[in-house]
Amino acid sequence: MARVVYSAPVDHLSGKLAKDHEIIFCFRQRSGCCYTTIRGERKTAPSGKEVAQRVRFGATRKAALIRAKDPEKTDSDRKAWIAEHRKKGTNYSFHGWLFKEEWKTNKN
Repeated sequence: MARVVYSAPVDHLSGKLAKDHEIIFCFRQRSGCCYTTIRGERKTAPSGKEVAQRVRFGATRKAALIRAKDPEKTDSDRKAWIAEHRKKGTNYSFHGWLFKEEWKTNKN
């Protein structure tokens, strides 16, 4: 574990800070001045669009994991992923590519 020395006056800051952040300042002797931010609680309820996006993301993730474990589809999926990777030069991992393909089909 890193040795941390807590210091009260801070001579400089970098990064994005907001009024509702709770900030703990510390100095690590090897790496220099560091700080961590802890975001305060959300003040508004998530909108309907946000909830729908979260539900779609969760369903897509589950579908991609199930598709990755299916031995019948894995070979054809790997071949399609390699072909797309070579054509377009994308940097998707195999699981990222599966998620992208399931995202196209899952329109919750």
